[in-house]
Amino acid sequence: MDENKVLDFEEMMKEMSGDGNIQENITDEDEQAILASKLGKDKIAAFQELMQQFMDPNAMFGGLTGLNGMPFPVSETLQNIPPVSVKVTVIDEYKGEAKLPTYAHEGDAGFDFYVARDTTVPAGQTVLVPTGLAVAIDPGFYMTMLPRSGKSLKTGLRIANAPGTIDSGYRGHVQVIVWNTNDEDVLIKAGTRIAQGTLLPVIKAKFEEVDELDDTERSGNGFGSTDEEKNTNE
Repeated sequence: MDENKVLDFEEMMKEMSGDGNIQENITDEDEQAILASKLGKDKIAAFQELMQQFMDPNAMFGGLTGLNGMPFPVSETLQNIPPVSVKVTVIDEYKGEAKLPTYAHEGDAGFDFYVARDTTVPAGQTVLVPTGLAVAIDPGFYMTMLPRSGKSLKTGLRIANAPGTIDSGYRGHVQVIVWNTNDEDVLIKAGTRIAQGTLLPVIKAKFEEVDELDDTERSGNGFGSTDEEKNTNE
């Protein structure tokens, strides 16, 4: 589906909700007549066609979003959506050492990145650990770099900026920022699974400056305010 159809859909929705009440059921004969007189039969048919396309779960994963920039819900057919293309190249100085990411199990959300070369992380310090890889992600998606649970539990090594973000336009060396929380140096051997990546769709923000924000029960309270309120009520 192209973006022009998204705009057409939004315009039709505005026309159909001119009185503030969107007609949800356009299959009933009476409502068909009302809508036909309001929009014309051609627009009704076009609207029904667009509705069918918008309910296709593959539409979201074509890099498009629905009304107000929000993705449409995806049904159980999500499992049939084809993989997103991620092109991977081994950086010259790591050829013969680097290993491409792999999924450990069928159905896993995360794929493992491997250490390309033995790397020592001094106690209490942070080091860039090489994967030896560069990637190109399809536009409309980005990659996150997350800790592996076993590594975090058993070694005291942390990914300092988790979740790390790799944008679709980045073409540099994918390295992992590892922080050693131990009192001793840690040697990470080449071939060790050091982090896991995931792919997510990009939802663009549309920023709008306003004079003031609407008020809420929470308002501007933060930084432990919920705990303070709980203690006051007890």
